[in-house]
Amino acid sequence: MSRCISPYYLLAAVLFSFNLFPAAGAPAEFGSKDNIIRDETMIVPGLGSNGIVIGEDIDAVIRRFGKRKFRISKPSHGGELFKNVFKIASDTKIYFDTIYYNDEQKCAACVFQGKVIAVIGFDANRVTKDAVNLQSGINNFIYNYGNKNMKVLRSGTNGIYMYHAMGIALVDDDMNDSIDLFVIFVPPAGKKY
Repeated sequence: MSRCISPYYLLAAVLFSFNLFPAAGAPAEFGSKDNIIRDETMIVPGLGSNGIVIGEDIDAVIRRFGKRKFRISKPSHGGELFKNVFKIASDTKIYFDTIYYNDEQKCAACVFQGKVIAVIGFDANRVTKDAVNLQSGINNFIYNYGNKNMKVLRSGTNGIYMYHAMGIALVDDDMNDSIDLFVIFVPPAGKKY
């Protein structure tokens, strides 16, 4: 006696075997913390990049990458990222007491009291969770994310494109439509993009 198997059952079995549908109780989110850790080329504004998640304990980051991968800079007293490092006035304040540089990953973790509070990326070979490639430049980023909540901070020939509510700032040295570095930080409470 032959059994007839429903084509819907076969399709569901194939999709679950390839993990195209998440298991019950385990929703998959493309821009999740686990995905940031696994995919070091992914940028999720307000959440993390370069394999580092905002709010993560720096000791966990060091264990994951290895202690020898980091150079540590600790100012004699804490600093504010945009004012003290970028030398520009900003309403967005990111206070840190230590910066951990990872030359291999081309990034730095800004840390305050043992927790990562911002990630600075020095390599534009990154893609946001919305598939916007940073190598395509500032104008492409603005085209994709808009300029409604963007503020441009200028210092001489340099500009910082601040998306405060999203938790990302893009730096364009010489204002030549290139993204020379980016900063991922926690947006204000209640703001999500």
